[in-house]
Amino acid sequence: MFETVRARPAGAILPGDVPLTLPLLARSYLLPPAPDTSFTDALRPHLGFGPWAGSFAVAPGETARVVERALRDVMMGTATLRPDAVDVRALDPQRRAHRHLSALLDLWNALGDLLPPELAILRAVIEARADDILDPLHVIHDPQDTSLSAIEAAVIETVIARHGLPADIADRRAALRAARDACHGAPGTALRHLQAALLSPQAHRVTRDPGVRVFGLRDAEAEAHVAASLAQRLLDAEPDLSPSGIGLLLPSGPTYVPFVREAFARAGLPLSALPVGQDARDLAGECLLHVLTCLRPSAPVMARASLLRLALMPWPAEVGRRLSQAAMEGASPLSRLAPLDRRGHALLALLAERPTRAHDLAQLMEGLPRLLSTDAEVAEDVAELAQRIGELVGILRAAPPAAEITWDELTGRIEVAEAKAEADGPALLDAVTVCVDGTPPDRPVRHLMLLGFAEGAFPASPGIGPVFLDSEIALTRARDTLVLEWPAAAVQKALIQPDEPCFSAAALLATRCHMSVEAGAIAIGGKRHSARVSFCGKTIPPEFDTPRPVPVPTLPRLGRRAVAPCAARADAGPARLVPSQLPASLVAAPDKLETQLLDAAEWQLGERSWTSAAARGTALHEALRLLLMRPDLAPRLPAHLGLVPEDAQILAGRAQALRAWLAARGHARITTEVPMEATLAGGARLSATLDLLAEGEAGLALIDHKSDADRDFEAGFRRHWPQLSAYVAGLRALDPRRGPVLVAIHWVTAGMISFAELQGSAPDAAVEPLGTCLETVRPPR
Repeated sequence: MFETVRARPAGAILPGDVPLTLPLLARSYLLPPAPDTSFTDALRPHLGFGPWAGSFAVAPGETARVVERALRDVMMGTATLRPDAVDVRALDPQRRAHRHLSALLDLWNALGDLLPPELAILRAVIEARADDILDPLHVIHDPQDTSLSAIEAAVIETVIARHGLPADIADRRAALRAARDACHGAPGTALRHLQAALLSPQAHRVTRDPGVRVFGLRDAEAEAHVAASLAQRLLDAEPDLSPSGIGLLLPSGPTYVPFVREAFARAGLPLSALPVGQDARDLAGECLLHVLTCLRPSAPVMARASLLRLALMPWPAEVGRRLSQAAMEGASPLSRLAPLDRRGHALLALLAERPTRAHDLAQLMEGLPRLLSTDAEVAEDVAELAQRIGELVGILRAAPPAAEITWDELTGRIEVAEAKAEADGPALLDAVTVCVDGTPPDRPVRHLMLLGFAEGAFPASPGIGPVFLDSEIALTRARDTLVLEWPAAAVQKALIQPDEPCFSAAALLATRCHMSVEAGAIAIGGKRHSARVSFCGKTIPPEFDTPRPVPVPTLPRLGRRAVAPCAARADAGPARLVPSQLPASLVAAPDKLETQLLDAAEWQLGERSWTSAAARGTALHEALRLLLMRPDLAPRLPAHLGLVPEDAQILAGRAQALRAWLAARGHARITTEVPMEATLAGGARLSATLDLLAEGEAGLALIDHKSDADRDFEAGFRRHWPQLSAYVAGLRALDPRRGPVLVAIHWVTAGMISFAELQGSAPDAAVEPLGTCLETVRPPR
């Protein structure tokens, strides 16, 4: 959100601007406390009605996510985040668009004022009163930017109307456009032409040169090894090129990650932000939901087929695949189609039951864990399933013996945790830059390699919306057979290349439908659905009827042999610094440290105000921010932050004492929650928010609030110095000509302040390395 928008506080002390983010926007206003109710949890009880009710009964987790995404899109299409802003009268009541949009609006009205957390911030900003404004914010954006949603544009217009624009807005907008629209390719090259005219219908052809290179490779593994080989050659040919000047753009998903990791490790090249790991599936939740769905009257075949393939089943994966395929084809009985042991036969018999009484269902569910896999790899999942079944059985046993099963209510209780997308790995400074499709790169590169053409990931097809056409839904409901016809050219290609029967089909599905053909399945959006695929009207070849291992043959010419194994480079060092996690200081600790009493009021912190230490620290920081900027808001603190009035009164005294102390030392101008972005001398980037930054005739004062309970203030200052040193290094990087900087920790609960003064540092000051990548400024003594 607001990806192309920049901002700066109207009274900013630091130069430059920073990205406009929701936290920055929220800090500019006194927003109402967030409700305790989760938007997703509030949504689910309403999904048993409407056009998605059938899907929700079978797949509640997936359906809830799709409906939530569709409703969020409708919300962002308004300028008020109120349902009455949408008028459906212009739509034909008999058409699908009217039906679905009306259902989404009914859902929005049923939720009342509840919004997703980020959208709640935007509506609060739009509807804020004048006395809610804490720190005026200047927004820098391109008024012609068409990528902004209706609500984003409305928020920007509201902020500009309230706070105006900076005096140099024309220059700032010009710089924003230049950075956004710059073509970095050298003038006259094919790369520059491609960057400037890729989407232009009037573009003319130019002769290709070495600036654009295209390789036709066999698969993802070959692409990864060739990319590593090219990176090696580029580094050898260009002495001034750093690995960080080479970028890899990968398709989303896990396919390319292991190949890229292995190939670049052989080449001795570290990778920055390569996705790592993936949260495991919620096998216990999936199994429980599928079993309950299979026991219902008129159980859907897909639920049964999905259950039979789960890793918790008491048979090998190959047997599960065969049973699942047979279930999709309507074969019966399944027990004759594969060799099963006693537990396997008992499980199939359990799934054939159709209980109608709650106690009968409880008895069936109690026996389920004993019929599942005994494999050690899924033992934890089976144990978790047994625990969740115990909770469910308790609910069923609490009903009267003759009570009928309320299936919708029962399945609605089953929460299936969604497997999270892969997280970015550590961002390293002197390493090849990796970014995933859909994620903007965090730094410019000189050479960019796109991986994914071999697997059909690029060029990407248009995104598919969450609300499908009626004809598409009807297509997926075919009872016996789904026939996919390929173009004549694809048929001919399959006949000419019989050893690659799925080449044309896979290319068509991947580029047009986000599908890919696998062994015995079609993969759509990261999920695999069992299917029997026939090419050109022929029976599926035997080699496609069983799972195939990932091929790892010796690659010809442009494969592994193109990558000369090298010793791994030294640790590339972090490219982005997190001040609170630094293991060492970036700036030498001060020799002289003083501690003074700010406020003599005795204060025993009211622990009854908070539920945790983290909540206490957050509330204290927020209270001081509000009281330093707007002392008149003190009466609103108890309701806003959950403080007891006594604590709010003492905090108001602390804020007043701190302001007076700073003014007496020559730092009269105060700003709080100051966003800072800086690039340090070694190239690492620092993004931080300063609790308090003051300015005056004595120079800058940097104050960090701490709610620590210990009373050894000097030891505490030394312990927190790495974090403070990062802030000082960022200030020096933004403007090395600045004079002395007073650095202090305000011990909030004790009413004390520990401080030291660092003298100014010239741009050519001596440097001291930290690790192997950072250069840090040591202030002169």
